[in-house]
Amino acid sequence: MDKANKEYQAHSNTFEELNRALRLETTTGWRADVEHWEENPNDLSVPNPFKMRVPTITQSVVQLKLVEMEAHQLQEGNDVSLHPDISPSVFIATGIDLESEQHCFKLDLSLQRAHLTDRQKTILVWQQNTLQCKVDTWKQVQFLYTPAAQFLSS
Repeated sequence: MDKANKEYQAHSNTFEELNRALRLETTTGWRADVEHWEENPNDLSVPNPFKMRVPTITQSVVQLKLVEMEAHQLQEGNDVSLHPDISPSVFIATGIDLESEQHCFKLDLSLQRAHLTDRQKTILVWQQNTLQCKVDTWKQVQFLYTPAAQFLSS
């Protein structure tokens, strides 16, 4: 029970600190919305104040917007690419894809590591080598588009 009381006190203190940092009209309105929602748990006409009210922006939407901006710039004769084969939007998309590939590879590796045959180990090493080559190539392009990254990776 002592631990629960300490946790409660810590959360209360953090909440009060946050509450003091916000404008009164924001917190008053928010509190009223939450209380109204809590008082009417079965009334679907009462909006859930915890539900996001702004549309979620997906990675696909951002990529489309970037590609459209690049297309518009190219139509105006303004090519902002710093690499002959990799535009800024391709650079960003490739980086995101590589991050996803790395995550999937690490997950696969952690799930399979215990009882691998020599053939499976060979395939994993090939995959790791291929992924490392992709990352190294991407880093070379990264230095063109974000020169400060060179200093951060050193």
